Amino acid sequence: MTQMTSRRTQAHKVRRTISEILEKIDAIEYSVGLYKHKGNHAELARAREEFHALRRHVDQLGDIIAQLDEPATAHDRAVEAAE
Repeated sequence: MTQMTSRRTQAHKVRRTISEILEKIDAIEYSVGLYKHKGNHAELARAREEFHALRRHVDQLGDIIAQLDEPATAHDRAVEAAE
């Protein structure tokens, strides 16, 4: 039961992080659009900030995926060592 709960928690983290990534992409698109139409450099700066936040979320997603892969990798190593 603990493994199932852990998988659900990890799946929730993945979905939440992907949602945050999509929100950042939308915010960047919106800010760049405002900059393009109005020439407001504050919007360009906001897009840059959102881009840096996006990169942090992408890194976080990579970490989550790596954590999900760790048990499989450890299991593979144990099987290879047993052979």
